[in-house]
Amino acid sequence: MDRVSIKKLLTNHFIKYSLIPILLIEISLLILYFSINSYISMQNSTRIKNDYLYYGKELLGKEAKRIDQVLSEIQTVVQIMQNNHEEILSNPEQYNIKNPPVFSYSHNGVYYKTTKKGSALYYSADTDIGEKEKRKAILTEAMDPLLKNIVELDQNIVAAYFNTYDNMSRIYPFIDDLYDLFGPNMHMENHNFYFLADQRYNPERKPVWTEVYLDPAGNGWMFSCIVPIYKNNFLEGVSGVDITIDKLVSNILDIKLPHNAKLFLVDHNGMILGMPKDIEKMMGIEELKNHTYTDPITKTVTKPLEYNIFKNKTPFAKHFKDMIEKNKKNSELLFKGKRYITLQHIVTKTKWKLMIVIDEEQIFSSINELKTFSDRIGYFAIIFMVGFYLIYFYILAKKSMELSKTITKPLRTLNEHTSQISIYNKDIEIVDTKIKEIYELSSNFTKMAEELDNRTDKLLIEKQQKQEKIKEVELYKDKSVRDHLTGLFNRVKIEQQLELLYMDFKENKELFSLIYLDIDHFKDINDTLGHAKGDVVLKEISNILQKTTRGEDMVGRIGGEEFLIVIKNSSKSAQKIAEKLRVSIESANIIEDRAITCSFGVTQITDDDSVDTILKRADDALYKAKRSGRNSVVLM
Repeated sequence: MDRVSIKKLLTNHFIKYSLIPILLIEISLLILYFSINSYISMQNSTRIKNDYLYYGKELLGKEAKRIDQVLSEIQTVVQIMQNNHEEILSNPEQYNIKNPPVFSYSHNGVYYKTTKKGSALYYSADTDIGEKEKRKAILTEAMDPLLKNIVELDQNIVAAYFNTYDNMSRIYPFIDDLYDLFGPNMHMENHNFYFLADQRYNPERKPVWTEVYLDPAGNGWMFSCIVPIYKNNFLEGVSGVDITIDKLVSNILDIKLPHNAKLFLVDHNGMILGMPKDIEKMMGIEELKNHTYTDPITKTVTKPLEYNIFKNKTPFAKHFKDMIEKNKKNSELLFKGKRYITLQHIVTKTKWKLMIVIDEEQIFSSINELKTFSDRIGYFAIIFMVGFYLIYFYILAKKSMELSKTITKPLRTLNEHTSQISIYNKDIEIVDTKIKEIYELSSNFTKMAEELDNRTDKLLIEKQQKQEKIKEVELYKDKSVRDHLTGLFNRVKIEQQLELLYMDFKENKELFSLIYLDIDHFKDINDTLGHAKGDVVLKEISNILQKTTRGEDMVGRIGGEEFLIVIKNSSKSAQKIAEKLRVSIESANIIEDRAITCSFGVTQITDDDSVDTILKRADDALYKAKRSGRNSVVLM
């Protein structure tokens, strides 16, 4: 057998079993790196596109729900108007107008209100003004408080009005020279904001949404929500509210969305109700918001045909026409060399279509930047690897001799020591070597006993520390489910308890109820008296809730000034507890010279409920209590 030196043996082994395999592995890894980088980039693009389709649908659904909520709130307001106006007309003797306004005839024969307070009033010159008409003009002054509140409390509504069969119009806010704006001979039945609510078009007598039209009252392009006003089954007139296209775009559609996504709204006939500027550019038209009035508007004027998705001939409009006709939830649009993801969602309340347009370049920008950066890293790795191996081969040749000497010298000494293993020799010493393993082998036995003692002591200390740590964890676990300010359970604990009670209800029909309460005008307390006083209010109310509720009930603070109480009983018992709490809080002298009150929403679990629906119903009841004047209990 041929014998070789350690130096040559080490060099050959380094080259054969280390350098060459490492070099091959590095090259393979680089090839794999670029392949995986390209594959991941494609997969990420596909995944992100699919994720964003899902996210886009969720986002669009959320926005559609938000718009639906806005429209529902407006419809609710209009129904309140309907009830109020029918009540006024049906019971005129209950409405005694003190200090009635002054009325007069204009230069063009219109009977109008000269007192510039509250709403304006217009009576067409075609109507003979007798005592009956004059009484109506005065009686309908009783409508002013509600008309004023509607316009001033809802930022989307620009006007509220009542129009009659005999061509009277009461409109808030007040409009100067209304007789010139409407002209002398305005006939209400010629306008969509009147005839769409009459018996022929609306036999159910419910709220109706108009298409976009040009407002005769000077507010530009808008649409309205209207309701008929009947007295003894006779159509006295139509009441409604106006929402301008400018308000629709600025308050609802022109919001900042991720990836610069854009929304626009289309009615059931394909007419664009409103669109932001980016959609205007794609459609090749500008949104109609304002209008310069030169003559009175005597009949309904709707948007031109180019604003109709079904009539506009641009590729952009044709794409959305195809989506609507084929009921596609999502699609892709290639427009002027750029790709867009498009989705649609129905607005339930009105059957309008909410559209969203998302630029794919915005979605994939981060992936493209990451791929470019990853490729640069790969190129740098190739340059570094070539330089590294050139230097490494040079150093290896130089260091191989030194390495062989460093290894062979202690091995010779160790060999001599092993030859004396059978002889008791006190002169055998620990081998003096730089090689750690050889040195440690000769010294570890003398340290073993001492190390065992040290480790035993260390284990005892660690055991004690572990027990102390367990106590700390248990203490922290209790704090994690408590609100730090009030000591009540926090939202996490309450929601966990709700899940358990819900499962118990499903299995054993064990009823439970929720009391959802909110401190009235809490923001004003913080703003005027300071947050320290606000904290005092929160703590005192928390104490009242704990003292007044039963031991089996769970009380929690779920955020800000909102609390939730879980009652293991029927809603009637929960309602009694809520009323008792309401009285206790109101009568407690929490802050001197200032009454502190709360509003309560109460509900009970039903067979059709989930945790989310019972929470939603409790929240709705609380909201109803707030709307009904606060400091009250509402059961739903």
